[in-house]
Amino acid sequence: MDLLGIKYQDYGYVLIGRCPVHNGDNPSAFNIYRESTKPGYANGGWICNTHHCEKKYGNDLIGLIRSIKHIDYKEAVQFLCDFCNIKNLNEIKTPTDKQLLRQATTKSILNFESSLNTSKKTYSEQNFLKSLKIPADYFLNRGFSKEVLIRYNVGYNPLTDRVDVPIYDNSGIYIVGKTSRSIYEKCPACGLYHDQNKPCPIEEDGFSKWKHIGISKRNYLYNYWFAQKSIANGGSAVLVESPGNVWKLVENGVENCVAVLGSSFSDYQEILLSLCGTIKIFLLFDNDDAGKLLTTKLDKSLRKRYSVYKVHLDNSFNDVGDSPNEYIQKEILPQLKK
Repeated sequence: MDLLGIKYQDYGYVLIGRCPVHNGDNPSAFNIYRESTKPGYANGGWICNTHHCEKKYGNDLIGLIRSIKHIDYKEAVQFLCDFCNIKNLNEIKTPTDKQLLRQATTKSILNFESSLNTSKKTYSEQNFLKSLKIPADYFLNRGFSKEVLIRYNVGYNPLTDRVDVPIYDNSGIYIVGKTSRSIYEKCPACGLYHDQNKPCPIEEDGFSKWKHIGISKRNYLYNYWFAQKSIANGGSAVLVESPGNVWKLVENGVENCVAVLGSSFSDYQEILLSLCGTIKIFLLFDNDDAGKLLTTKLDKSLRKRYSVYKVHLDNSFNDVGDSPNEYIQKEILPQLKK
């Protein structure tokens, strides 16, 4: 981006700025995805939201280079080779799945350390966890057991007045990020999640329901560090959306469950499942539109490689984390066992 002279704002997985192709005035027209979450767009995929310049040149990095440098495909490939200090494509060695995951883990650890304003010399799991009050009263009051919250180091952070849920790397050794939940409910006046005994905040930052800090969600499956042995032994995995759903299933003896950390499922996450010998996949996503859409999408795409089962969740519950243990024992477990 810098070499091409493109000015942008860095928002993590996406970089945003004015479109460098048609030189528009819209400051957010141009989006390029460092880590793609948009269907049909690879890492480095880009889009012009005003004139859709990507349709003329192609939405990958080569198309972007062609559009700015006014060169052909072969010249754009050579431009990238020169940038990477290699002679041609034959010098590139395709990394293995394990190498890709190792690189992603290293990057995530560094990103998380940076988000904590600390250095590699001072950061440690112990220092991070010392700042938390474990288990978090917020989730105890929501009906989760003390044991499961301690197991996953879920604690209240007095510095941010939020509950922190650490995200570990796939081996369970390093904390690579955290997802942070407000302890307050949605304010009917401003729509933010804050102490309603105080005036509504002027700035939105810091008052969202959830905040994901330091983590590249597409590279991890929450609870994989505990679940992979159970998945390998039984050949099956239960996919849910969020950590709370994992905790509820674990409380009821379901150890082979992992959370995709949102409403998308990446190639990296599928690699993780394949590495531990997954044969059967159970889909147990939220009862909202995003969860239903993800269920439909994965039922179609994963069925080519796995036995896929959709687990029915009663519409009276938004997700399995909100359902009582009695319901899980009576209605959910029989579906998983069947």
